[in-house]
Amino acid sequence: MTTSWGQMSEGDSIWDLEPTPGVSVEIKARRSNLQAAPEAFQFDLTLSGFDTNTLSDDAAYDPSYHDKCVFWDYGDSYQFTAPEKVQDGNLDSRWSRGPLGAHTYRESGDFVVRVAVVEPSSGNIGFGTFRIGGASANTPRIRPASEAFEGAATLFVDTNGLAGGYPNAPAGAVRYDNIQAAIEQMPSSAGPRRVILERGQTHVVTAARNLALYNTPLGPTSFRIEANSGTGAKPVLTLENGRFGNGSLLFNDALRAGTSPNAEADIVFAGLDCRGPWDSTTESGAAVTFALAAEAGSNYTLYDDCEFSGWAIAYQSANSDRETIYTINNTAISDWQAYAVFDSSTQVSSAYTGARLTQHVNASSGGPRTSPPRHNTQGPVRFGGPKRAHIWATDIFSRNGWFGQGSVYGVQPCIRFADSASRAGARLNLGASVMESAGPVVTMANGDGNNPDTHVNALIDGNILLGGFMSTDLAVVSYGGSTWRNNFLIQPDVQRDNRSIGGFGINANVMFVFRDSGSGIAAGNLTTPSIIYNNTLVNLLSPGNLFGSTGETRPLINENGFTITYENNLLHEPNRDVPRTLYGTVNVSPPDGTLTPVFAFTPRYNGYRDFDTVRTLNAAFATPSDSGRIWLPEVGSPALGAAMAEPNSMISFAGTRRPELPSIGAAEIE
Repeated sequence: MTTSWGQMSEGDSIWDLEPTPGVSVEIKARRSNLQAAPEAFQFDLTLSGFDTNTLSDDAAYDPSYHDKCVFWDYGDSYQFTAPEKVQDGNLDSRWSRGPLGAHTYRESGDFVVRVAVVEPSSGNIGFGTFRIGGASANTPRIRPASEAFEGAATLFVDTNGLAGGYPNAPAGAVRYDNIQAAIEQMPSSAGPRRVILERGQTHVVTAARNLALYNTPLGPTSFRIEANSGTGAKPVLTLENGRFGNGSLLFNDALRAGTSPNAEADIVFAGLDCRGPWDSTTESGAAVTFALAAEAGSNYTLYDDCEFSGWAIAYQSANSDRETIYTINNTAISDWQAYAVFDSSTQVSSAYTGARLTQHVNASSGGPRTSPPRHNTQGPVRFGGPKRAHIWATDIFSRNGWFGQGSVYGVQPCIRFADSASRAGARLNLGASVMESAGPVVTMANGDGNNPDTHVNALIDGNILLGGFMSTDLAVVSYGGSTWRNNFLIQPDVQRDNRSIGGFGINANVMFVFRDSGSGIAAGNLTTPSIIYNNTLVNLLSPGNLFGSTGETRPLINENGFTITYENNLLHEPNRDVPRTLYGTVNVSPPDGTLTPVFAFTPRYNGYRDFDTVRTLNAAFATPSDSGRIWLPEVGSPALGAAMAEPNSMISFAGTRRPELPSIGAAEIE
C-alpha cells in the first residue's frame, strides 16, 4: 500500500525496492540562468527498458506518458499556503506525481531529486536520481542570491529613508526611500539587478514606464523584485492612482536587441503583495497587465510566494521563437479583468505548484469584450499552444466570461488547454487540484478557429471538477491523447432552466464530451487513444432540476468517432426519483459506517450578477454548499473489487495504492 510520497503500509518505502533489471530512468531538468535562490526547476523523464518507453518531444503521442505511476521526491520541503481547497495531503511541496515534475527551491544549497516509476501492466519499476550540487552533481548548486547580486547589484528600498537609518539593508546595497528611484536604475544596469523591498510597507510605482527595458547584446540583465528577509507582512507593490492607463507594467522584451537566447535574462518576483487598479466587483479601474513576456522576452520567469489582485493579467507569456520556462509557485491570483494567466506561447514549459487562481467571489459575471467600458472577460488560465504544462496542488475558480448564452454571459472554464492547437503532442500533467466553475470546468479544444484539432499527451489524475448552473458538461475535449483517471466530476443540484435571468435552457447531465471543435481534425487525431477510467461521476441533480423529459445522464458523448476506452467509472445519482447507483450504494461514508459527510471543500460560486441585466446577485443559481464531497463506496458495495483488471492506475484519488482487486471509481475505503 503506497502513498503519493512512496511510503508503504508496512513502514518501508517504495524507494527501497529493487529496480527491474534493464530499466533506466533519466531525469531531465530545466532551470534559471543565474542559478540563485529562490529558483524553480522543471523536470521530465526519459524511460527505457519498460514495455513502453519515452518517445521524443516531437512525437505526437507517447504511450509511456499515460500508463505509468510516477512518484517524485524533490529533497526539499515546505507547506503550500496559497491553495484554500486542496486536500491537506497534497500541500507538502516535497512530493508530486505524474510524468512531469517541478519544484521551487527557496534556499541555496545542494539537493537530491528522486523519482520512482512503476509500470502496472508489467510490474516493472525503475528509479532515477538528479543531483543539484554536491560531489557528483548533475547541475551546479543553487547559489545564495547575495552571490548573484553582490554589493551595488542589490537596490534596497525602505520608505522610512535616511531618517530611519536603513537598519535591514544588505551590506553594500544601494539604498533608496522609494521604489521608483530604484527601478529608474534598471535600464542602465550592466548586469543582474535586484530590488529588495522592506516588509510591512507600501511601495508605489509613480511613473508609467516599464520595469525592465530592452537590453543590448553586451548587457543582458536579470531582474527581480523580492521581499526583504524576515517574517513581517509582505511588502505591498502598487501603482499611483490615476497615473496608469491600460497596458503592461513590465514589458519583458529583454532579448529584442539580438542577445543570445541563453543570455542571463531571468525575471523573478518573490514574497510580494502586488495590487493593481482593477476592481472586478464593480468592473472599474485601469486594466494593467503586471508582466508581459513578449516574443523576445527572457527565457525564465518565477513568481514565488506572491499575491496578485486587481490586474488585467498577472502574467502573460507570448514567447514562440525558442523554448522558455515560467513557474507560478505558492502564489495566489485573484480579482482579474482578463485572465489570471494567459499563455499564448508555443515553445514554453510552465509549472503551477501549490498555486491559487481564484476569481473574486463577488466579481461581476462579466460583459462584452468591446470597450469602453471594460468588463471581466475571461477565466483563470488559458494555454494557447503549450509545449509542457505541469499543474499540481492548485486551487482554481472561475465565475465570469464574455460570451453570450441567451441574454446572460457564460462562465469560462477553469483551464483551457491547447486552445490554439498549434503543437501536436503538447504535454499536460494535471494532478491533485481542485477546479470549480459555474460553466465547463476543463476544456481541451481549439478555440481560435485557425488550426485543426490535433492530438496531445495529457494526464489528468486525482482532481476534483465541480460544475455549476451553466455546466452543460464538465470536460470538453477535441483532441485524442488524454488520460483521465482517479478524478471526481460533480454536477451540483442547482436550477438549470434559467428563464428568470435569461430564458435559455441547457442540458446539464453530461460529464465528458468529445467533439470536433469546428476547425477541422488533423490526421491521426481521432485514432489517437484517449482513456477514461477509475473516475467517480456524481450527478446530484434532483428531478426538478434535470433538463429534458428524461433527464438522462450521459457520462460520455463521443460525437466524432474518437478512439476512447471508457472503463471502471462509477456513476452515482442519489437524488433522482429512483436513485441510480449502477454499482451499488455510494455514500459520503467513512469506514466506521457513521455516514458522516467527508467534505473536500465548500464551493465558492454564490450566484449570478452581470453588468446590466442582473445587477443584484441572484443566489438561486449558487452552487449548494454540500456539493464538494468525497464520495466513497459503502463497505460491501459491489463498487469495491468489482472492476476489470486493466487498465489500473494502482493509485486512487487520495494517492494510496488500491486493494489487490481493482475497484471502480476514484476513491477507496481506506
